[in-house]
Formats: sequence, structure tokens, C-alpha cells
Amino acid sequence: MSEFFRGWRRKIGVITLVMACVFMGGWVRSLFFGDEFILPNSTRMTLSIVSTGGSLGFQKVDALILSRVIPSPYFWSFETGASRELESIWKEAGVEFISVANSCGYRNFRAKWISPAGWKGPPFDYDIHYCAIPYWSITVPLTFISLWLLLTNPRKSPPKKMTGPVPTEGK
Repeated sequence: MSEFFRGWRRKIGVITLVMACVFMGGWVRSLFFGDEFILPNSTRMTLSIVSTGGSLGFQKVDALILSRVIPSPYFWSFETGASRELESIWKEAGVEFISVANSCGYRNFRAKWISPAGWKGPPFDYDIHYCAIPYWSITVPLTFISLWLLLTNPRKSPPKKMTGPVPTEGK
């Protein structure tokens, strides 16, 4: 068994297979739960990694009017039950979409969320950028690369040809 892992191809193949399994686990979890890991960058901006609806998304929120303190340091939240697309959740909250692009599961949008008229809380004005890629577009290529690295036989290097005279022993 130790001979199977000699060389860089097999080791990299195992690493890519483990990565594919991790992304597959995230894919299955995102079908039932919505996860968000928020990284506060400053008091006015947060960066988030969002896993929901079979997609892995990256989100940047700029607070143009600072009405509440953005949580610090890092935090993670999740939504139980059937996961929904992030756009549908935000539409219910009154977010105005400026530009939306959807293609083959890839989503990219920019939105603005302003405190509505009659809002009793402190005013807010958020500028939201979001980009999501489907998990399958990460998992499937990683799986095929790992299969290729693990199942193909490494090439043998050809023997080197000697072009000069052969040295004789004993002289």
C-alpha cells in the first residue's frame, strides 16, 4: 500500500478527493440549512461567506448610514428548515435590486436597502454586493481531477542513452 502513495500525483489526488468530499458535504447541507459566516472588516463594512440553496456565495455589505454597530469579531449564523435563495429572503425584507444576473446557477447582484417610510428604528442605508457559484461547479471538477490523478498510471521515464565512450575498468 505504501507504494501506491509514492510520487506527487497520488498525494495530490487524495488531497483533491478530500476537498471534493468537503464541498459535497457543504452542498448537501446547503439544501437543508442556510449558513452564513460574517467577517466584519470595519465598522461600516462586512464580508460574508454564505452557503444556501446549493450555492456558495460571497457577500459584501457597506453601511452608508451607520445606524447600528456591526457585530464584532466574527460570527456564524444559520437558518434551519428548507433553504431558500437569498434573493427571495431579501425581497421580503424590502431590498431594492439594482442589477441581477443569473446564469446556469451562477448568481451576481447588487442591491440597496434603505429604511422604509414609517420605520420606527434608527435609519439605515446598505449597499449590498453578492456573487454565488453552485457547489456542483466546484465538486464535479475536483472529483474528476482526483480520479485522473489516482487512477492513471504514472509514466515511466525512458532510460538515458549514453553517447560517449564506455569507461573501462582496470585501466
